[in-house]
Order: sequence, then C-alpha cells, then structure tokens
Amino acid sequence: MSLPPATSYLEYQQVEKLLSIQNTRSSAPDEHLFLTVAQSMELIYHSSYHESVAMRDHLAADRVEEAIVLGERVARLIRLAADCWEVYDTITPQGFLAFRAVLGTGSGFQSPSYRLLEFVLGNRNVALAGQHLRGTDWAWALIEREIAVPSLWDESNRLLSRRGHSLPRELIERDWAAGYQPNEAVEAAWLAIYHSAPDSQLARLGERLIDIAGRFAEFRYKHLLVVERTMGWRPGTGGTTGVDWLRTIAQHRFFPELWAFRTSL
Repeated sequence: MSLPPATSYLEYQQVEKLLSIQNTRSSAPDEHLFLTVAQSMELIYHSSYHESVAMRDHLAADRVEEAIVLGERVARLIRLAADCWEVYDTITPQGFLAFRAVLGTGSGFQSPSYRLLEFVLGNRNVALAGQHLRGTDWAWALIEREIAVPSLWDESNRLLSRRGHSLPRELIERDWAAGYQPNEAVEAAWLAIYHSAPDSQLARLGERLIDIAGRFAEFRYKHLLVVERTMGWRPGTGGTTGVDWLRTIAQHRFFPELWAFRTSL
C-alpha cells in the first residue's frame, strides 16, 4: 500500500507512536536504557531479515551481483546489533537486578524477528521456535511461511548446482524446515571455486556470506559476555540455563562449509 508524502519528519517517523511504547515497569534508573536498546535491536533484526530475504531472492533469480551488495548491508546491520551489547555493558549487575524481575519470563528467544533472521540464514530449529511462538498466531504464521521455502544457504547451494558444481539432489530439493547438515560436496565445491577463481563472482559471494556469519558470531559472543558480566550464572528469564546455553550457541556458525574448506586451501 502506497501512502501520500509525509508533511513532516514527525509524521514520517511516527515519533509520537514510537515514543509512546517506551513504557518502563519499574522506577529503576537503568530500565529505560534497557528497553530502548532492546526495541532498537528488534528493529535491527527485522531489517536484517528483510534484507536477507531480498538477498535470497536475488540468488534464486541468478542476480548474484545484487546479492553481493546486499550481503555487505546485512553484515553491517548485524554488526549494528552486536554493538548494542556494548551499550548494555554500561549497566552494572546491581543496575540490572533492580528491574530484572519486571521482565517476568520475557526473553529474546521470544523475538519473532530474531528467529526469522536465524531461519532465513539457515539455522532452523523449529522445535525451539515453537516453544516460544506457536501460541502467538501472527508470529507463528511468519515462521511457517519462512520454513516453507529454502534458506539463504539453501539458495546458495542451488546456485552452485546451476553453475555446474556437482551436489547431491537430496541437498537441492529437501525438507526446508529440517535442520541443515553440512555436506562434503558443498565444501568441495567452495574449495574448487576458491582454488581456481579466487576473484570470481562466486568467491566474492562466499566472502560476503562469511562476513555475515562472522558478524553473527560476534553478536553471540558479545551477548554471552554481557550476560555473564551482569547476571553471572543465573538461569535466563526465558527458562534457559543462561551462560551455559549462550556458550553452546556461540559455537554455531552459519554457512558451515564456507568455514570448513579453508583448512584445505
């Protein structure tokens, strides 16, 4: 739907509506900062997902140069989200504990935009998403729509196949909702690309994908450090084990074969 031109900055940005949702639930001085940064991160997740979907669409249509350009944008957006954790670093443990109780069982795991971003990039844990989102109809509808189509990494594999690299058929046409398992044929294809044509279009695409994965790894590690610094080994508000859980997921890498083949270069 197209809207008429805005008459002012306030109207275009809907500033009144935006500020009206900053409703803290305690008198703790640090809660306003916590809420503001959390809402900012939610918008960054949403934008990152939107751009990742566009990148996936370009790959599906063999518009690889356009996908490479968007890959840099997605990486920078994720870096922006990672930088938000550094703002949280300014909240002391006492400052966080002064309002933590008002979060109830609320957790970032319940963010549809964050989950969609992980899903479009290829980390599709449908069971985990279901625990937090299945009871919210509008959010679960978005999840179901996403898992019905290939991830960005799946589309990358399909692109390699169209470009003549031999990949198993079961990798090109599979259950998109299922978790992705690394494949030696994909690793071999990327190794061949980087060996024979290190400056090629596909190699440049690989580097943009690594940029995205690397920024996401930084995001997760900064999250881990902030949680350990502010709340130690307490359980997470969403029911996880907190630091233990974050240490586990910090080991995950998107686009795994792009990391694995580098040992063989």
